[in-house]
Amino acid sequence: MSVEKIGNIWKNDVEFVINQIEKINSGAIESQFKGNIDLNNIGVMGHSFGGATAFNTTYLDHRIKAGINMDGSLYEVENRDVINKPFMFIRSGSFKDWLVDFKNDENSDNEITKQLSDELHIIKNVIEHGGSAIYVEGTQHFNFTDLQFYSELIKLTGITGDINGKRGSSIVNQYVLDFFNKQLKGTGGNLIQGPNDMYPEVKFIEQGDL
Repeated sequence: MSVEKIGNIWKNDVEFVINQIEKINSGAIESQFKGNIDLNNIGVMGHSFGGATAFNTTYLDHRIKAGINMDGSLYEVENRDVINKPFMFIRSGSFKDWLVDFKNDENSDNEITKQLSDELHIIKNVIEHGGSAIYVEGTQHFNFTDLQFYSELIKLTGITGDINGKRGSSIVNQYVLDFFNKQLKGTGGNLIQGPNDMYPEVKFIEQGDL
């Protein structure tokens, strides 16, 4: 099964959950939450393939107001150039080196390279339309999961970075919370405005970097 088909299943799963929430709020599904859910401020976030799903679903579903992709390569880049909703990309610390290698790649004329180029173009458009894109130095792909808490020895595998697990988790949590507070509640938003001395590990990706 292709990644696009799998991605569509995951997208449908997100939409199913939102449908059920709507039924709970309307009373179609009996619950104490009837009439108490704010359906005008729905946010979606995910890591890895879930992050790519968060982007695709945010793009396609009008009910979703904002979304976050945590270190997930996009599986759907066709007709995704312009997103008119707040979105945030949080990448691992290897993003900077990867970007340099990608730009210097002499074998750049292939389907995979085009996919990655289109993805960078999407990130650039997100930034251009008021969204955010950052990477966290010292992190790797699985620093966005609880795996970093199990043991310091996990760093030796390379799937988590050098950053202390609790520190890495705290940083990601603070920026996710700040983004959603700003976009869904109209409060906060200080961290996503630019570099902050409290979190020197966080680097903002500018349009010129892409």
